[in-house]
Amino acid sequence: MKKKYLFLIDGERMGGGERHQIDYFESIDYKKYVVCLGTRKKLAGIFEALELPLEVVVLPDVGAGDGFWLKFKEYFKFFRFHQPDYVVFNQYWLKSFSLPELMAASLITRGHVAMIIHDCPPVSSSKRERFFQRMLCYTAQQTVAVSNTVKETLVKLHRFPGSRVKVVYHGVDVDKFCPSPQQRARVRRQYVISDADIVIISTASFWPWKRLDRLIDAFAVLARERDDIQLVLAGDGPEREKLCQRAEALGPNARKIKFLGYQKEVLHYLQMSDIFTLTSDTEGLPIACLEAMSCGLISVVTDCGGCAEIVKNGYNGFLVEKSAVGLLAGINKALGLTVEAKRQLRENAFQDTRRRFNLKSNIHTGLGLFGLTPLEKKNGN
Repeated sequence: MKKKYLFLIDGERMGGGERHQIDYFESIDYKKYVVCLGTRKKLAGIFEALELPLEVVVLPDVGAGDGFWLKFKEYFKFFRFHQPDYVVFNQYWLKSFSLPELMAASLITRGHVAMIIHDCPPVSSSKRERFFQRMLCYTAQQTVAVSNTVKETLVKLHRFPGSRVKVVYHGVDVDKFCPSPQQRARVRRQYVISDADIVIISTASFWPWKRLDRLIDAFAVLARERDDIQLVLAGDGPEREKLCQRAEALGPNARKIKFLGYQKEVLHYLQMSDIFTLTSDTEGLPIACLEAMSCGLISVVTDCGGCAEIVKNGYNGFLVEKSAVGLLAGINKALGLTVEAKRQLRENAFQDTRRRFNLKSNIHTGLGLFGLTPLEKKNGN
């Protein structure tokens, strides 16, 4: 009988963590395993559309405000019904799933439980919550952090034993995410952007901690000083209305900002751009930055979470302070590079991405920790 794996992800919109999970699903050998995903209704359709032999089920309807034993009861029934052999929890800030959910999974699977932790969780002010969060690592057989910074946060602040946390970087398909002069010209024509214009892009969900307001404020200064600059925002989320209002306050320069909305595929937008920006307060290991670097963009990113593990300041991009002033300074450094300096920085970014963040090898490592065999694709595809 095939071993059954159940992955859980509690989200409402696509983001880096969800794309991380999709990359894993596309790498599993389904001839050897039964694979199931538990998620919310809003995300279920996206995963069902992958055309993989993946069963998608809806998570129990319990929330953060529900009591310990109610959560335990509902998730115990959920796991008992689906009978997984192994459960993998995708965690954001250690809050997506709590101790009762992991305990219920551990009882059903006889301890075969793992967590993937995608970000740097802040320390709770509640002693009870801190204790329950610390107990998560003892309930999980494997705890995977997406960056060394995430691991350090778990060990130093949340008192996870270092020996129980493994770091597995994610990565990017460098054969897919690469420069394309043809796509650059095509997409620019589509959006009526001159080939001579400099395009700054962000590919981020519009959540409060992404702090895209900083980018708009920095761009407001640039737009007053230059006529050859455009800003493209590929994403959506609860902050959209506020960000649109902030952009409209720029007056005539608001026309230089393009809100593309949520994009299932960002590749061509990256290929038509020049400078990538990441403006967050917190990150685990930003896949969006890896994709941009692989496409030959110059990255200007705030120094948060695992960003410093990707970007070496001045070598393959620019790390800046978490402020509009910091972003503006970083973008101006990128704009001031000579042609040769730009070429060398882009080459460094591409080579670093290929060497350290190879999607295939990193996913194989992660799957191996869960006891899964990766799909061996033919002809290098």
